[in-house]
Amino acid sequence: AGVIEELRWITGMMGVTRDLDVFLGETLPVMITQLDSHPGLLALRDKAVAEQEEACAKARAAIQSQRYQRLLLTLGVLLESEPAGAAPCSVVEIAETMLRKRNKQLRRHGRLLQEASAEERHLARIASKKLRYAAEFFACLYPHDKSQPFLQHLENLQNVLGTLNDIASTRSLILRLAGSQPTKALDEALHIFSGWNGCHAMHNLTHMDNVWRTFASQKEFWH
Repeated sequence: AGVIEELRWITGMMGVTRDLDVFLGETLPVMITQLDSHPGLLALRDKAVAEQEEACAKARAAIQSQRYQRLLLTLGVLLESEPAGAAPCSVVEIAETMLRKRNKQLRRHGRLLQEASAEERHLARIASKKLRYAAEFFACLYPHDKSQPFLQHLENLQNVLGTLNDIASTRSLILRLAGSQPTKALDEALHIFSGWNGCHAMHNLTHMDNVWRTFASQKEFWH
């Protein structure tokens, strides 16, 4: 398998664990507290805990596997290798090229965020994450007062897109946990989540529109 396929394998493995961590650590506790420990929510928690333990065991096995070690060695070789005939260039040139590319990708995904599907917003979230990592890495090359406003508004955008992605992930997660023939209590919990997620999503979609407009108005600090 190629490097990209192997990276998708390990990130997919970790993604399942992360979704369960967010569900058990952030989403569910608030709902259980607000809804007086509804039995359906408690049943979802028990199912999620069991699935989390299994997912963590699989993740630990994955990072201890020969497959993962081969991936690390392959990545190390790629990072150490230098393309034949590559022309030397300055760090600033590399920074501007990468930042320009990442910024263009994010703005392409962000044009119609309000009307976008969950999958399209997920792509925008990934683009915002890639731009933020690159921008934070290269920020030391530029004046602080120029880079920081851009980074702050980019972080705000990534946060709200991350929240919306967690909401979308929760929908599929609770359906899987409840199973094809949920008990009455679990069925009630599914309906509770439907209303809760709908309200939460509506609030964050409105917030996202404002956050996007603010970010889109920021001057690119690398020019």
